[in-house]
Amino acid sequence: MFNRKILFITEGVKDEPFFITKIFNTILRRLNVEYNFYEYGTSIYELFDKVKNDPNLSVLDYLISSEQNEDKRSILEEEYNYLYLVFDFDPHYHKFDINDVLEMFDTFTDENDFDRGKIYFNYPMIESFKHLRSLPDPNYSTYFCKLKDMVKYKEYVNDLTIFKDPRKINFETIVEILRHNLEKLRLLLYNDKQNYDSENYDETDLQKLLEYQIVELNKNDRVMILNTILFIVIDYNRRFIDIILKKWLFTLRGL
Repeated sequence: MFNRKILFITEGVKDEPFFITKIFNTILRRLNVEYNFYEYGTSIYELFDKVKNDPNLSVLDYLISSEQNEDKRSILEEEYNYLYLVFDFDPHYHKFDINDVLEMFDTFTDENDFDRGKIYFNYPMIESFKHLRSLPDPNYSTYFCKLKDMVKYKEYVNDLTIFKDPRKINFETIVEILRHNLEKLRLLLYNDKQNYDSENYDETDLQKLLEYQIVELNKNDRVMILNTILFIVIDYNRRFIDIILKKWLFTLRGL
């Protein structure tokens, strides 16, 4: 019997559900939660365009009223404890607007708020979880994607990745992917690979990351590769930061 239930609203129908399920089947396997996916099927900028001008229109209400498929609508109508939105940053999308992006981060901040939920942007897309040439990958902190190349990013990352068969991604692999992204986050934000732990973890780090990426976009026409849906693990237990960064795999297995 599950005591909590999560709804993930995702951009895609394949990679987001696949990778989130991997996270919950490995690192978060002991959580007593049930989760469903609702695939929106297009960019977050389309969804935000529908709800941003009406503070009384919730994300769920809009999706329920506009969804024509009965099976998909029934998913939205179930009772949930938490609401997450998982989308690509997609700065090449024709409706991309920096002011809208910043407003989204001010709007979609709380997974307990069923009018809005909490958003995770992945840079540049969800497929960034595969952007590793080896494990470990000593160059991961330097990887970026130019704006002009984003339309071909999925093809590019599938060619370079060590994960030719993502179905083989397991507990240790997920831990390593998370560790790479945590280390890159603290390096980008604080220029430090040593002094980032649960004591100094700042819940505004994802906001700071967004601001960093916007600067990169404006100055260099690029975004740094980084997968953030992995950080849902930190939302549930800050101790994962210490455990993962220090590679305490035996401790992690016992959580």
